[in-house]
Amino acid sequence: MKQENRLSINWYLEKTIELLEISPLENQFQDFIVYPILDSIIKSETIQELDLIDCHNFRQFNTECHNRCKYSVLVKAVPDMIIAKDFFYYNRNEQVYNALKMVASIEVKEPNNSWMLDKYVKSIKEQEEYDDRLYLELVPSLFKNRKTILTNIRKWEFFDVTNVTDLDLGEQIKLYVKILELCGFDATTDYQWGADGKKSRKRVLKKDVINTRWNELKEIEVLKEKIETIDEALEKKHFDEIVNFVDEKYMNAIKTYIQSAHIQTVDIITSKGQLMVNQCFSENLDGAGISSVSDLNYDCLKWDQLLKEIREFVKIYEM
Repeated sequence: MKQENRLSINWYLEKTIELLEISPLENQFQDFIVYPILDSIIKSETIQELDLIDCHNFRQFNTECHNRCKYSVLVKAVPDMIIAKDFFYYNRNEQVYNALKMVASIEVKEPNNSWMLDKYVKSIKEQEEYDDRLYLELVPSLFKNRKTILTNIRKWEFFDVTNVTDLDLGEQIKLYVKILELCGFDATTDYQWGADGKKSRKRVLKKDVINTRWNELKEIEVLKEKIETIDEALEKKHFDEIVNFVDEKYMNAIKTYIQSAHIQTVDIITSKGQLMVNQCFSENLDGAGISSVSDLNYDCLKWDQLLKEIREFVKIYEM
């Protein structure tokens, strides 16, 4: 029997209610719902030697033993999970780093997360789009890993960059990510110990690294006007300003890129508004109290569709 058969739509819904009651945090839904589903499917596909890596406790910067640049961008958050082949946390060895092959990234939100609640990847008629911050979180993850799954437990969204056919759009996002990477620094190799007054010392960016990166940024046409406004001694904060600038400048392109890459939505829990267990429900909330599976609106047929979509999504066609 395949391991995934131990899971069911009833398990899924009951676990969702349980977590809403006792621990409605993103990492709990990731650990107790999303991870078991993905892990069961990967293990059932015995011909593929894939790893499911839980990244939510990874450092948000490179460390002496781990370089995260293969699957993420240093100035943005690490994906919640990744699916990969030949993953090793201790990957500073060049051969180990280059051997890593990415399959997909996974981004998880809790069911009442405001960025997704009653919203959609693309606005159609009166439907509201996801919060801009979600697109900014998704784009580096998708660009680096080529495939991304986004879920808030209610629904699962699937993205694949091969679905993006606009070459000019692809080049815009490529330049955007290049700028982000020029603004990100390796905590191990790009810093050194420096004096900070007489009684303490702190790690500071190496001057040659700052100057080299800034000179590269100055050559990028879309940044020239912004860079001309900075005439003080360069610090890390100026690179952060560049990140905020390009996030805003490329926002429309980022949305279009994410929307173009979108290939499937699987809606399992279709209840609207916030999901709250009866004991915690307040009349001030936009939603309804729930105490059992019968209080949820859901589609049983979508469970089998979800497992099928994930199974197809993680297949490796070329390695």
